[in-house]
Amino acid sequence: MDSDNEDKSESKSVNPYYDDVLQDISDRSAWAKTDAEIMKRRMAERKSKKTKPYKGAPNGVVPIVDDVTREVTNQNITMIMNAPLMAHIIPLGPMDADMKSKAERAFDTYLRYVIRARPKMEEADDTKTARGYAVMKVFRSEHPRFGEVADFDTRDPRDIIVPSNTKDIQSAERIVDVLRFTKRELRAKVEKGWDKAAIEELIKSAKSDETGAPSGSSEDSTLETTKHLIGLTTSGKNTNTIVVWEEWCYANQWIADKNSEIKKGKKCCILYSPDKPELILHSYPWKEDDVYAPLSQEELAAEMLLATMEQREVVPEKLVEIGKDRAWPFVQPRFEYRSRYYYDSRGVGHLCMDDQIYATGIFNAKMTWMDYLSNPMFEGDEPENSSNFTAEPGAKLPKSWKIAQLPSIPSALDFGIDYHKRAAGQRAGAGSMYSFSEQVSQSRKLEKTATEVQYDQARIAQVSSAAVDRFNDPWQELFQQLWDELRRMQKPLPMIRNHEYQGEAPLEVYSFPVLLVPAASAKTLNPDIQFQRSQSAYQFVAAMAASGAVAADLHKGMRAVLDNYDPFFADQILLNPNAQGPQGQPPIYNMLHGLQQAVTQLAGILDQKSVELKDVQKLAIEHDDTLLKQTKVKDVVQEDAGEDVPRQAPRII
Repeated sequence: MDSDNEDKSESKSVNPYYDDVLQDISDRSAWAKTDAEIMKRRMAERKSKKTKPYKGAPNGVVPIVDDVTREVTNQNITMIMNAPLMAHIIPLGPMDADMKSKAERAFDTYLRYVIRARPKMEEADDTKTARGYAVMKVFRSEHPRFGEVADFDTRDPRDIIVPSNTKDIQSAERIVDVLRFTKRELRAKVEKGWDKAAIEELIKSAKSDETGAPSGSSEDSTLETTKHLIGLTTSGKNTNTIVVWEEWCYANQWIADKNSEIKKGKKCCILYSPDKPELILHSYPWKEDDVYAPLSQEELAAEMLLATMEQREVVPEKLVEIGKDRAWPFVQPRFEYRSRYYYDSRGVGHLCMDDQIYATGIFNAKMTWMDYLSNPMFEGDEPENSSNFTAEPGAKLPKSWKIAQLPSIPSALDFGIDYHKRAAGQRAGAGSMYSFSEQVSQSRKLEKTATEVQYDQARIAQVSSAAVDRFNDPWQELFQQLWDELRRMQKPLPMIRNHEYQGEAPLEVYSFPVLLVPAASAKTLNPDIQFQRSQSAYQFVAAMAASGAVAADLHKGMRAVLDNYDPFFADQILLNPNAQGPQGQPPIYNMLHGLQQAVTQLAGILDQKSVELKDVQKLAIEHDDTLLKQTKVKDVVQEDAGEDVPRQAPRII
């Protein structure tokens, strides 16, 4: 919005944001219709009354969209939950290994046991797979055991409204979250700082929302769209529901005049009802906390004097840095990145809709043929009392009647249904969607060949891996936002491993700058296959280490192998080299270090003995040479004297 239009809109008394949001809703009307159709197909909607080719004709549905969505969701969630840790922590500076391990264990416990992330993750993945994308929101919730904690939830895509030209959700000009409250829930928000007078005025004047749709919009909520498929009635008890728009936007002068804490051009959050948009129920800036520092002695003395003159309390701090704007508390997992536009992401509902329609047509054609087989038509003249005749086993046909010959049912109907299942499954990476071989028309064999099975498994792994990697990007952003919120709260977190409580993580874990990375990958899709691969790799490395070709830490390698089998099995069967042994025995590494020192000392003693032995050998040789020389001299003297003295062998000492 340019400055002229902004000034013009701000001159009005009505909320200037309201019309912008209505325009956003209007811009996405075609998307909303397609999304509603996908939700109905996912729930296997069928015509209430079918009159062709006759009244009461078969009205079945082949739920391809639902089958593919559930299988792909199960694959993705399995990959995410099979990881020993849901997130790895990467220090951006010096961080002790033990402190890093405690931080990872505490955050994993927080996700699994405190805020119960799995059902929310599964809902997000299901929504993303079926409808193209999901939206998750970070906020603070009240936990019955741990008090106020950082939390997140999956928001319905129809309840999140952004401008149609938005690409990355973090770059959105505004984001509107459609909230629905009963009168009691709305009045309870006064304890959270909401404007009591505005709430009471809204309750008196606002129209009750029976459909759950945002006022001023033609869109129905997801529940309103699918209630008849679920089996619910939303009228009556919900007539007290009041719609509130929670708008995350950049502040203009209109809202800055209403709340002095909000600065023009900065991020803020505004809550108002579309039924009475001029009433601001609550508003606050969306930024980091301001940084303050204590006053010096001179500054404190001046502040005390000024406070006395102005008759106010002394402020012993001064503002050092104004808090920066925070990221929008929303994350958007997408099924595809065909383009970066927020609304331009197709899901299984878009990709497999035609396959469900065609397969359903083939299925109903087969069932119609079965209807004619069980309740056949007859040829012949109309006999008397023909209305008393019923086509049932043992009944006799009138003499002038005979059963009309039906055309034979094509044997390819079942293969046609399987074809569309196969096409949808291959498109989305759901291998168990189809049972027959692709070569059935050529080979006449129904069963898949071993090559086809291997190809299907490889394709499933490839598509699922890409889907999880695509899902990991927004989860990294979400995990980072949750960790940063926990850091702001300085929330102590418990540590649980293998269903055993290991105390609380120290608050020091929040003092290190870190990045959080999701641990899920293609390796966690099938832990059994990964275990076999890791086992083969370990045996190869162990053989190379035994031959002296490489140096390897076989203990860590064995732990990595067993983690693919069961993350907690390694703790039960492998000893911790740094832990104290049974009956007070020292740790294994300490014992090995002691043995290494003893071997080193023994080697030194042996080296000394070897030197001494060489000296003894040298002296013995020298002594032997001396004796030999003396013996030879004596023999020569005796021969010269003419004495015939028998020679004696020299003695060697």
